[in-house]
Amino acid sequence: MRPRVKRQEVDVSGITWEDILKKLAYDVQTGTFTQIAHHIESDDVLNENDEIVLTKNAPPTIICEGHKSPFVFNKVITAMKKLGMSEYHTYISFCEDAPTFGRHNDDSDVMIVPVIGTVSYDVEGLGLGNVDLYPGDLLYIPKYCYHAPRVYGPRATLSFS
Repeated sequence: MRPRVKRQEVDVSGITWEDILKKLAYDVQTGTFTQIAHHIESDDVLNENDEIVLTKNAPPTIICEGHKSPFVFNKVITAMKKLGMSEYHTYISFCEDAPTFGRHNDDSDVMIVPVIGTVSYDVEGLGLGNVDLYPGDLLYIPKYCYHAPRVYGPRATLSFS
C-alpha cells in the first residue's frame, strides 16, 4: 500500500489539553514515557546536579507510552483497533521546532492522528512534499516508508501501529 492522507477522518473534538496532561501525569507516575531532546552543547548548560540539567534549549518532545488513557481517547483508540492498530503512543510538544525523530522509517504500518495543533510530515511516496495535518486528519504510513515530522507549535499527536 502507498501512504495516504484522509482529512477529518477521526473525531477528536472532545480531546483537550487537560486530557493530554492527565495522560502525561499518569505516564510520569508509571515511568512509561520517554523524551526527545535537542543536543546539549556545554555552553547551553546553565546549572546541573546529580538529578537534573538546566539548559537554555527548547523543551523536549515527550512520548507517552503507557496503556492507561483518559476516557475521551476511547473513541479514537476503538476506531484504530478496527483498522488493525493495537499499540499507540502520544507525542506531546510545547513549541515550534520541538525535536522529533527526524527522517526515519518504522518496521510496522503507522497511522498518525493529530488531536491538538498542527504537525507536518514529509512522507516518501506521498507525492505532496510536506503535508500539514490538522486535528482529526489521518496519515497512513506503510512500514519501511521514510517519513519526517515537523512541529509548528504546541501539539498532541497519537501514533498507532
